[in-house]
Amino acid sequence: MQIAPSVKRRTADKWVEALAGHLYPGEIAWAVASTSAMYPPCDGLVITNARLLAFTGRDVGATGPKSGVDADNIHRFDFTVYGSAKTLVVTTRSGQQMSFGSIGDEDMPFVGHYLHHLSAAGFPAGMRAAADAQRAEAQTRSDAERRAAEERAETARREAEERAEAQRQDVQQRAHEKQQKAQRRDEERAAAAEQKDRERQAAEAEQERIEGRRGQVEVFGPRVTKAAWRYLEQHSHADEWPWFVVVSDSMGGVLAAFEDRLMIVKTGGYTSFMAGSFGGGRVTTFPYTDITNIEFNGAIVNGVLEILTPSYQGSAQHDFWRGANKSRNKAADDPFTLSNCLPLGKALYKRALPRLNELLRKIADSKRPNIVVQVPTQPQSGGGGLAEEIRRLADLHAEGVLDVDEFATAKRAAIRKYS
Repeated sequence: MQIAPSVKRRTADKWVEALAGHLYPGEIAWAVASTSAMYPPCDGLVITNARLLAFTGRDVGATGPKSGVDADNIHRFDFTVYGSAKTLVVTTRSGQQMSFGSIGDEDMPFVGHYLHHLSAAGFPAGMRAAADAQRAEAQTRSDAERRAAEERAETARREAEERAEAQRQDVQQRAHEKQQKAQRRDEERAAAAEQKDRERQAAEAEQERIEGRRGQVEVFGPRVTKAAWRYLEQHSHADEWPWFVVVSDSMGGVLAAFEDRLMIVKTGGYTSFMAGSFGGGRVTTFPYTDITNIEFNGAIVNGVLEILTPSYQGSAQHDFWRGANKSRNKAADDPFTLSNCLPLGKALYKRALPRLNELLRKIADSKRPNIVVQVPTQPQSGGGGLAEEIRRLADLHAEGVLDVDEFATAKRAAIRKYS
């Protein structure tokens, strides 16, 4: 093997060793030179006893020659000048021109000598069959590799399509789930809004009903507080409501009259504080049958309405200012504290007096005993009894006073009377 001046021995040996696996059986390297080709990229030339080969030195062992031409196919070769470089161009017998890259001036005589020798000697006759077999095997291997590559590419394409389809379906599924979730959320919101609207309407209807019931109650004095209404509603049956209400004009509580009882409610901030139950309330019920009297102790402007029962005998004078210098629960004569007393102005008392008088009559009626006297029916003596009664009815029927139905009804009544 001869080496061109531009190639080092170590490099040439390395190239030839790497290229050995790609040579035909019986093919040997004659000469090694360097080149510089762009398409395809090559940096080395080998002239064997059968062909001219160009390759890339760093991967020649793996990829083999990049281009080549057999000795029998070389029609001519030239060193064509392109700019400052001279390129080796081989013209094949079919007229195709193949470029093998730029050759240095010092290597051109070397390369030209061995190319003349190669084209003159031609392709070795005994190597043709082996070369064809190797090319066929290489072609078969190349075809197999190509098919394998195509199969891998097809498999990769199908897998990519499957992944893309799976991703698309996953995106659609997530979008569908998101849409369903949004739809459920909208439905839940709509249901919640509808439920809230129904509750609001029910609350408004209930409030309207309550306001309607409250509006039917005759009220004397200031406005009844919500807390007082709530206590009255809690202590009322479903089919009853106060007859009238008297509200203390001194924030001392509320008196409510029902058909069978009285209630005094002391609730609210100031009222409960004055009653000795700050933050809570006092509710006292007086059945009419237990009330002995209703007493009003009045001064010039203010007074106290007192409900007298066996438990509250009115043994002390409960005027408006009594017990004011004592603690709330120790003022035994303080009308703001006592459960049977309602501080009340005289003017308000006078306005409510007609209803209070009616209340006294109801209290009196509740104490009046109910006596049932049963009088047995006795036959009339000396009057002929049943026969005389029927004869008298018959005369009335004959005179036309009683028709047939009336006579029959009266007759049955007479029989029941005397039986």
